[in-house]
Amino acid sequence: MESEIYVSLVIEEESVGPELLDLFKEIGATALWSKGQSRGESIATHQDNGCAFEAKPVISLSVEDVINDFWDYIKKKRELLKIIEKHGFAPVLSVAVYTDEIMPSIHFESYILKEFSQFNIGIDVDIILSE
Repeated sequence: MESEIYVSLVIEEESVGPELLDLFKEIGATALWSKGQSRGESIATHQDNGCAFEAKPVISLSVEDVINDFWDYIKKKRELLKIIEKHGFAPVLSVAVYTDEIMPSIHFESYILKEFSQFNIGIDVDIILSE
């Protein structure tokens, strides 16, 4: 059975001010938040200002292909990558994989890890077994 895969690039930093949030919105951020704002319906709150660039969920057998396609999309946002480098941000590539039967294989080629490293991007992969 194929998995439903959600991918986003999240930037949440103390130094993200209103001007940068506005710029992120112009560049195409799909979510913006302020420090202390609720995280969805949870009682948890955001520790800092931030944003997310989210892809639409994809049904696929290959987590790697979905991540590669998303990264190709992000790389086209050169202004975003310049801001990340200039401010020394440490974004997180957040991946949520919903599956009901087979645990997907997760593999990263060395070239993409090098590219993530160049922009100080961490990776968080969650696999959620749905019933």
